[in-house]
Amino acid sequence: MVSPQQHREGTVAKRSDARLNRQRILDAAKQVFAEQGVAAEMKDIADVARLGVGTIYRNFPGKDDLLIELCRGLAGEIAAGLSEGEDEDDPLSGIRVGMRNMYAIAGNYGWLMHAKINQQLPPEVQKTLRPPHLDARYQAVLRMIGRAKDLGEVRRDVDSTVLMTLLFSTIWPLLHNPSGEARSGEELAAAVLDIVLNGVAVPSFAIDLVDAPVAQAIGG
Repeated sequence: MVSPQQHREGTVAKRSDARLNRQRILDAAKQVFAEQGVAAEMKDIADVARLGVGTIYRNFPGKDDLLIELCRGLAGEIAAGLSEGEDEDDPLSGIRVGMRNMYAIAGNYGWLMHAKINQQLPPEVQKTLRPPHLDARYQAVLRMIGRAKDLGEVRRDVDSTVLMTLLFSTIWPLLHNPSGEARSGEELAAAVLDIVLNGVAVPSFAIDLVDAPVAQAIGG
């Protein structure tokens, strides 16, 4: 006869195994989708995760459900990355931290961004990834720009939404341009930020550009 204590311990162990399996599925899915695109089969994901296909479907009834969960993971990383930037005392430094985090995240989720840009995601998945100016998670960038304006670090005539959109629009073409492969996301982010933020900063707050300008990163 199983004691109440043994029953509780068994339940905890099963829940722990279930969480581990779910994470294995998500990790395998990111790998498979990055290699094969979103047309990859669930069986391919099961093989990489070393789990049965039935275990995949118990966690995610369909591929759309799996993709949506990955989108949620991406959203969580974006929120955390920008929040880290917003915690900086200096807003310009915070924008740099946040955007460098975005480049790092894009390096891990480039396949998902590519699928969205090319309208390859199922409709229900596609609408979970909203552009920065429509997504509340990106408001941290607008707040940092606003603080920088209030502190006299950024020119007040600069349109905050345009600046935010400009910053985010640099990530995909630079990080996934073949001529930029030799440079890390952090290096590319630094090059872009030095150019863009110097363009909007009040002269006394402008900083020196990095040694290798962004033009070099894209083959200029």
